[in-house]
This record gives sequence, structure tokens and C-alpha cells, in this order.
Amino acid sequence: MLLTHKDGILRLLSGSGTTSEIAYYLELLFTDANFSAPVQRKKTEERLVMDRGVQDAHGHYAQGGDDPVMEPLPLTVSCKINDTVSGVSYLDEWFRSGKVNLHPLGTTKGDTSNVSGVSNPPFIDTTKKCYNVECVWDGSTDLGYRWHEVYFPPGEQTITEAEDGITLSLNGQVYGTIIRISGVTTGAKVKNVLA
Repeated sequence: MLLTHKDGILRLLSGSGTTSEIAYYLELLFTDANFSAPVQRKKTEERLVMDRGVQDAHGHYAQGGDDPVMEPLPLTVSCKINDTVSGVSYLDEWFRSGKVNLHPLGTTKGDTSNVSGVSNPPFIDTTKKCYNVECVWDGSTDLGYRWHEVYFPPGEQTITEAEDGITLSLNGQVYGTIIRISGVTTGAKVKNVLA
């Protein structure tokens, strides 16, 4: 069986932020999705050290800096959106205001560690928020990934009108870890009414 996106689930997840905030999620309802994201982070570079350019018994590798491990990686989604509240209004609120259906969205920035034992640093600009993105393709063996700490720069989200529908393109930068998952994270839907 071929895995196709029409048989899958794509979720945006907010962070809990503080004890008064709840982790909310938004499922995107669409067809004809084009999704692209890395399945692993880069490793540090290794530089060969030799004696005057000659490989001998003293030759060895020296590990480079953590720049490749920490640099943001691209995540893109291009899809036709449905004429639903989730597909139009909630998605716009998610990226525009950081609050959906009166639910405050916490950031996930700093929730993971690309370098073992050291949390990823927060942004200086506290208005910039990261979210987790999950995608699971349904098949005889489900395939899924969670991309932590994804930032969606405001100027890089586009909408395009055509005869066959409206296409939404989301461009994110993955700052956190990338893990394999078999199912989506449970949480509270943004459409739920506040208690």
C-alpha cells in the first residue's frame, strides 16, 4: 500500500507555556498536500587533522562547532484549504494573534535539546512563537514524525487563488528535535469552549 497524505493527519501544537496555559492543537483539513521536512537533524562537522598534510598514525578527526546541529531546517506545506472554520479562520488566528477561539497559545521554543543536556535557547523577541508540527501517514505500518520548535516567519506564509481552489503555503523553520512517532499527541482542540 502506498502512503498518501490524504490518509494522514497534520497537526499544529502549541506549548503549555505556563501552568495557566493548556497545550492546544489545530488539525488542518485539506487535500492535495505537498509536505516537505527533514527526518533528522544535521550532525557536527569533523575536520581531518594530519601531520603537515600527511596521513600517519597520528592522524585524527577534530569535531567542529555546534552550528550545524543548531541551525533551523526548512519545513514546508502547500495545500488546498477547505471552506471550514479550522481551514480558514482558526489557521489565520493561529499565526496572526497567537490566540485561537479565545485560547492563548504557548510557545514550544526551548522545550527540546539539540545538544544533549542543554535546552535550546529562547528567542530574544518574546512575541515570536514556535509550535510543534506532527504528521502521521496511515498505512499497514503508520509513519509519523514530530518536528519540535517550528517557527513560521510572518512574511513567508502565502495564499494563492486559482480556478480549482485556494492554496495555502506555510514555510517554517525547525529549531528543535525531530522524532519518529506512531500517533498524534493528545491535547485540547482550539475549537473547544473555554471552561
